[in-house]
Amino acid sequence: MINCHSNYQSYITKNLHLPTVCPCCGGDLNITESGFVECLNMSCTNKVKHMFAEFFTKLEVEGAGEGFIENLAAEKKTITEVLKMTNTDFYNVIMSKNGYKIHMNLHKALAKPMSLAKFVSLFDLRGFGEKKFLDLDQLKPFQGFYEDPAATLTILERKDLIKHHPASMVSEDVIKKFADEFMLKLWDMVDAIGTGLFKLEPEKKVEVKDGKLSGKSFCFTGAMDYKRSDLEKMVVDNGGTVSSVKNGLTFLVQADPSSTSSKSVKAKSLGISIISPEEFLEMVK
Repeated sequence: MINCHSNYQSYITKNLHLPTVCPCCGGDLNITESGFVECLNMSCTNKVKHMFAEFFTKLEVEGAGEGFIENLAAEKKTITEVLKMTNTDFYNVIMSKNGYKIHMNLHKALAKPMSLAKFVSLFDLRGFGEKKFLDLDQLKPFQGFYEDPAATLTILERKDLIKHHPASMVSEDVIKKFADEFMLKLWDMVDAIGTGLFKLEPEKKVEVKDGKLSGKSFCFTGAMDYKRSDLEKMVVDNGGTVSSVKNGLTFLVQADPSSTSSKSVKAKSLGISIISPEEFLEMVK
C-alpha cells in the first residue's frame, strides 16, 4: 500500500516510477483514491489466490493450506468453478488424500445456514468484510433474497447499490467502491447459488436481556492474540453489538495502544474509548 491521501494521487502518478503492468499477470494497474495499487485483471493469479484463501478461511475449512490454494488458483478462477469440483478434482489439486478431506470439510461448512452478509463476504470484495454487510438484507434491493436469491441478485444494478448502501458506508468514494466490487463479483455469486450448495437463511438474532455488555457496542481492529470472530461472538452472546468506528460506538478494541491506523485516529477524534483485548475480556468475565 502507498501511504498517501487521495489528493496526492496525481502527484504520485507523475513523480513516482510505478509499474504500469501487473508483475504477476501483465494486466493493467490502477492507483485507487486510497493509495492502493491494484491489478484490474479479475483473473490475475494473485487476486484469485487471495479470493480463494479468503473463501476457505471464512468457511473455516481445515486443510486448505497455502500449497493447495496456490495449485487451485493455477486451475480455477471463480468460486463457482471450485464449488463444481468433485472430491477427485480436489485430490488432483495436490495429489494427496488431503484433497478428499478438504472437499468433505468444504461441503460440511456449506451445509450450515448462511446469511446474506456471510455469503457476500465469501467473494472477497476487496476492502469490505462481513461486518460491512450485516444490514444488507434489510436494504430495498435485497428484499426477497431469501425467497429467491438468484432472481434478487440478477436484477441488481450498480445504481441500486449506490442509492441503497449499508449504513456503515458513509463517504461517496467508499459507496462507489462497494458498488463496483459487488458488480464485479455479481455473476459469480449468481452462478454459485445455482449450484444448490448454499443454505441461505437470515441470521437468527437472540436477544440477550441484561447481558454484561447490553447497550454497549464494540469494534475490533489490528493484529491481536485472539481470534476476532471469537471476540465478536462474545459481544453478541453478552448482549452487546459489533459495529464500525462511528458516532455512538462505545469501545474500539486494539492490542497496540500507540496505533496510528485510520480506525484508531477516527476513534480518538470522536472521543471513543480505546481498550485492549485483555480489558475487553475482563468485561465479560
